[in-house]
Amino acid sequence: AARALASTVRSGFQYGRLILVIGVMKDKDIGRLLREIVPVSSYVIYSRPVYPRAADPEVLAAEAESQGKPGEVVQSLSAALDRAREIADPGDLILVTGSLFTVGEALACLDPQTYKMDEF
Repeated sequence: AARALASTVRSGFQYGRLILVIGVMKDKDIGRLLREIVPVSSYVIYSRPVYPRAADPEVLAAEAESQGKPGEVVQSLSAALDRAREIADPGDLILVTGSLFTVGEALACLDPQTYKMDEF
């Protein structure tokens, strides 16, 4: 899935920079996921959803360090989304991925009228 997402982002969108916000469950193959999606990004914000199985974003950052992409750890997903919007320029693309829990929480943060946190 990460490989398909990376391919789609490369070929299906036009953007200046890709700012990646990623949160992953600790029982997933974190290394493989990061190897497939981090290379398409310009900047990575490592975070986590509010979910017991979520991996520590420090672990994600350490795992991806060898890929040489600039980034930072932001513990709360809500703050990570704020940070992504803060550093994005017009024409940049913000991609939230890594887990359905991450994407679901991001939807609830971005549009709380439509998406409720307890639905995820």
